[in-house]
Amino acid sequence: MGSSLEQGRLHAADAAGQAKESDSLWSRLGRELDLFGGGIASGLDRAVQDRLDHPWTTLAEVAGAAVAGYTLARFSGSRTLLFSLGAKTTGAALTFSFLRDVSTQAGTVWQAAADTWNSPNHLEQNKARIAGTVAPFVVDTALTMTPGLFGAKFGAIANYSDAIKTNLRGPAQESVFRIRGPEFLQDGRVVHMNGSGFAVAADGRFATAFHVADSSMRLSLDNAAGTRLTARPVAGLPSADVALLEAEPGSPGMFTPLPRAYSTDPLRMGRGYAGAAVGIPGGQHLAIRTGFFENVEGVGGKRLTYLTSTGAETAALPPRVLSGGVGDGGMSGGPVLHEDGRVIGTVMASHGSLIDRWLGDNTFHSPVENLNRLVEMTDRARVPGAAVSVGEAATRLRLTPADVLDRIDSGKLDAFMVPVGQAAAGRGLIWDWRVLVDRQR
Repeated sequence: MGSSLEQGRLHAADAAGQAKESDSLWSRLGRELDLFGGGIASGLDRAVQDRLDHPWTTLAEVAGAAVAGYTLARFSGSRTLLFSLGAKTTGAALTFSFLRDVSTQAGTVWQAAADTWNSPNHLEQNKARIAGTVAPFVVDTALTMTPGLFGAKFGAIANYSDAIKTNLRGPAQESVFRIRGPEFLQDGRVVHMNGSGFAVAADGRFATAFHVADSSMRLSLDNAAGTRLTARPVAGLPSADVALLEAEPGSPGMFTPLPRAYSTDPLRMGRGYAGAAVGIPGGQHLAIRTGFFENVEGVGGKRLTYLTSTGAETAALPPRVLSGGVGDGGMSGGPVLHEDGRVIGTVMASHGSLIDRWLGDNTFHSPVENLNRLVEMTDRARVPGAAVSVGEAATRLRLTPADVLDRIDSGKLDAFMVPVGQAAAGRGLIWDWRVLVDRQR
């Protein structure tokens, strides 16, 4: 009897050893692939189908997650301590809850993987566990975490935008002006041309767009701080759409100029610049439209509209522009400010469709290099006899007037335009070139 028992134990041990030898590494790896591939695939299929069967519930969860992410991000950046602390505490609690759920699911995965690795007996049961718990968790996480993160991103962008507006509003209220031109008839009603401009020198010089300055020999300016004055156009670069105005004698006090960047290049972050386009749209209230601006060498024939209140003219595009932000009628001539407060451009024209506007990118601006060049040339022209007519420049340089104009167009001569009178018919001014012959390019 004892001998029979001993033989039975030996046979069982041999069978177990043979089974263990047959359960090779490749067999175990195959079971694990079957566990996760089959379990997750079937689980995802069922979870996705369940979501498709209840679309409104799914949509509500996605929208709720996006709104929650946006709201938490906005309140986290609030200047009210209670709101900020509450949002950050809620965010930390949600993060802890999510990590706890991840830990639970990781434990389920580990147990199923270990059991399947050791024995094939419970493979189907473990696949069912993966399909019933882990796969739905993955789907639920994707449908809530992804829109939540997008919402939080937009909330952070809004906080950043608010911070830029707060930093720029004070200087802009003092230095940015509404510019009102003459009355004229449009569609049977009397309207004013409204644009924007900003102080560039304490002595009463203002920058604006050329097409704004071109409206009249006498323009009315006022700002959010209540300062009112009249100014006249004194210089312009039509191809760059920038111009300078000068306050008439008797204008109130000194003006606060906005600092100008020497060049946009050192301020570049990646391909562009964070900042805001500033102006007085519709001639009403100061607007600060934040955005991200980048250099553009051409526009591919896009249709452009000047951002005066009339918006009736077609823009003449400079060779190089800044693109970005949203502009409305009345903002032409206003400054584009870098987030540090320096001028990097002048608002010029809008382009594109409602989709471009919704995406926050429907406006072109003249880069600050154009304005700097105009200011530098007019400073040099203050020396008597420095700025001469085309005819006198031709005599000095022993060229024909046509050759002088060709050199101006090609940038080989420094020159700007000055208004010499009001056009006889319709709106607009008569302009003439003033050439600086003391320095050729």
